[in-house]
Amino acid sequence: MSLAAHVRVFTQAWSEENRRRRAGAARQRVETAFLPAALEIVESPPSPIGRAISWTIVAAAFGALAWSCWAKVDMVAVAEGRLVPTGRLRSVEPSDPGVVRAIAVREGERVRPGQLLIALDPTVADADAESAVTELSTA
Repeated sequence: MSLAAHVRVFTQAWSEENRRRRAGAARQRVETAFLPAALEIVESPPSPIGRAISWTIVAAAFGALAWSCWAKVDMVAVAEGRLVPTGRLRSVEPSDPGVVRAIAVREGERVRPGQLLIALDPTVADADAESAVTELSTA
C-alpha cells in the first residue's frame, strides 16, 4: 500500500470514530434522562467547565512561574541611617544628604582609601550652593 492509501484509510477511520462518538453522546443524553437520579449522576459525563477551569489555573501558575524566572523587578528603598561596623571596619556616612545615582562597588568587594563608592545627584547641593551665594551677595 502506498502512503496516500494509508492516509486515506486513517482519515476515514478517524471520521467514522468521531461520527460514532457524537451519535453515542446524543443517545447517552437521551438514555440518562430516564434513569433514576443516582444513576443519572453516575452515568452522565462530567461538565467540561471544571476541566477548563483547572487547565486555566495550571496555565496561570506556569505563566507566573515563568514570569518570575525571567522578569526584572526594580526595587527602590529610601532610608536615612548609619552603617555601624564591627571590628576594623569604618563607618561610611555622607557629609551631605542626597539621592544616590550610582553605586560603584558590590557587596563584599574590597575598597581602597579614596575610592568612589557612590555617586550622589548634585541637584540639591547645587541649589544649596546657589542660595548661599545669593545670600552672601545680598548681605
